[in-house]
Amino acid sequence: MEQQGEINSLLAKVTDRQIKSTGEVPVKAKQLSINLIVERARGEFEKALASTGMNAERFMRILITEVKNSPKLTEIAFKNPTSLLGACMEMASLGLDPAIPNEVALVPYGDNATCQIEYK
Repeated sequence: MEQQGEINSLLAKVTDRQIKSTGEVPVKAKQLSINLIVERARGEFEKALASTGMNAERFMRILITEVKNSPKLTEIAFKNPTSLLGACMEMASLGLDPAIPNEVALVPYGDNATCQIEYK
């Protein structure tokens, strides 16, 4: 556990330096941020999904994959994690599965993420 803390500390220093020199956030820092954001909300996802019968672990893995596959959502996760979590929590509370085509989607609007219920 202590080693992970040292790794995170080093990553934070490298990230700060790269942001100052290039203005960009390293990809590795973005990926770790997404994982941490979703993991910290695990308890809330479990509560929201309890009545739906969906597995919180599966739901979280799908969310992480969705965000990592979208550069705009990745930026939102890093800059405005509250917006991303709000949209994800809305999905969970409605019992919508982001893995099912045409059911629900995470959609970036400017610097915010929204939960959009899809239809045909």
